Amino acid sequence: MFRRRSTTTPERYTRLCADDLQVIAALESHGADLDEPRHVLHYVQVASREVADRAARLGGRWLTTITDPGAPGEGWFVIYERHDRVLTPVNIMADRSLFENMAEVHQGIYDGWEVSI
Repeated sequence: MFRRRSTTTPERYTRLCADDLQVIAALESHGADLDEPRHVLHYVQVASREVADRAARLGGRWLTTITDPGAPGEGWFVIYERHDRVLTPVNIMADRSLFENMAEVHQGIYDGWEVSI
């Protein structure tokens, strides 16, 4: 029995939120092959360095970087990064869920994601 290789079609991505669909559309408009691994970054903003450290330790296979607030009263950003993420709908939804939950648990804000073209 042969398995047909999946191809990118709009139907594969219909369950994604509008923000994620915009990223996929931008990639496709640049001719990106969504089946290829990509460099992906997710951003979570939290109130303090201590909370950022805790959130960073929960990143699992994601590399983490913590950035200082840009100005007084702004939060700390935890940046979660992978260089090998394939943008399947399942991965996109799982990643968004993971980082939205990470932000909620740490009383922070999920500030979205970006990807290399």
